[in-house]
Amino acid sequence: MSLINRLTLFRPIMSVSAQRMTFATSSVAFEFHVLSKAQRKIRSETKKKQNRARQLAKLDALEKVDPVLGRADNPFITRIRAEVTEKDVLGKGYDFEEVEKLIYGINQARLSKLENDYVRSVSNSQTETIKEVVIRVLSMRNSNNQDRKNLAVAFARKEFERFPGDTGSSEVQAAVQTLKLYFLMDHIRQNPKDLDKIRNARMLAQQRQRILRYLKRDDPQRYFWAIRKLGLTDEAVHMEFNFDKRYMQEYEIWPDRVLVKESKKQIEEKRRERRKAKKAMRLAIIQDGVGESASKTV
Repeated sequence: MSLINRLTLFRPIMSVSAQRMTFATSSVAFEFHVLSKAQRKIRSETKKKQNRARQLAKLDALEKVDPVLGRADNPFITRIRAEVTEKDVLGKGYDFEEVEKLIYGINQARLSKLENDYVRSVSNSQTETIKEVVIRVLSMRNSNNQDRKNLAVAFARKEFERFPGDTGSSEVQAAVQTLKLYFLMDHIRQNPKDLDKIRNARMLAQQRQRILRYLKRDDPQRYFWAIRKLGLTDEAVHMEFNFDKRYMQEYEIWPDRVLVKESKKQIEEKRRERRKAKKAMRLAIIQDGVGESASKTV
């Protein structure tokens, strides 16, 4: 017997469990290798979305957003407030078709009792005049502030509802409260001494914060969709703020009034903070663009 054969006789035999472990490890490595090839594109897209969400969160944190009214250029609020002042939008729950049908029915009932053609032509011209007057009276452009607020709330409720007739969802309540806050703040701007309305606005803003925080715990996806549509940020929802003179001055509720006198040191500190925020925002935007271009090249 050769020397090699003698040495193999005395070589320790690998246990069955060790053999199984080696096989299992190799199979897992092979499976991971196969999965990484098959799902490389999906993982890349997921990572890109995560990076984008992280960059948006950074930008939201740097952006100065009014915790009561949100962003000033919010498209949803701008559109709703424009719709409730349109002359072609009718109040009191009416629309043009209903008004035209009603006036047409009244006119037909009157014409059926008339036999003279001349009288009928005069009646038709009077009907057109009556229709113009009725539409002018019902037009939202000539309505009062309460009717406009009710219509804006109805529009917001319809746009945020999860199903027809939904009035209890958290995002619906937050949207309704946001529109009410806008109308309240319009009143407060015109009436600075109305302390009752200021107190109502403070309570309504705090109530909206509680509802949105609950929505974040219950359904984070709906929460982020809702706050972005309402022009708010996550920081604005969670921040503690006092609805006081400092808030009024910081967000220029009454631009021509000085409510809180600041020292030169405080003014300079605010300037430094604004410069830092602008610099950080530019850097975040540049990093976001570099990240997107790098992911495209990969």
